[in-house]
Amino acid sequence: MILTRNLASAGGDATPFLVRPLEHSDASALAAAYGRNREHLAPWEPARPDEFFTTAGQAAVIQGKLNLYEQSMEVPWVLAATHGIIGMITLSGIVRGPFLNANLGYWVDESCTGKGIASGAWPPSSIWPLTHSASIGFRLPR
Repeated sequence: MILTRNLASAGGDATPFLVRPLEHSDASALAAAYGRNREHLAPWEPARPDEFFTTAGQAAVIQGKLNLYEQSMEVPWVLAATHGIIGMITLSGIVRGPFLNANLGYWVDESCTGKGIASGAWPPSSIWPLTHSASIGFRLPR
């Protein structure tokens, strides 16, 4: 199954972007995106060491997220536009059993806020097929 979706923002400017699974090769682009957005994200993010904003730091974060993905505990996606990564969406803290639940976390590049990027990336109609795929083993409710 293809785990990538081409979307347009829900805002008036219809900014095209891509929702795709996080990859090891995203370390440099994520470091650049977090670097650009360090002040913008500060009110919502925990205090981060300087290493977090480097390619090596992001490579370690990505490895951790992909390890959790392999354990069916987290599903990380990047939001990418023509000029690079503009955010992330992650299902984390996935709980199995009768409670079947997860946390949804996201961030969007400061230059893209207010344009409907997050709204365009997370309607069930665009992400549900990605989380419902038997090939990745997730069966989360809408």
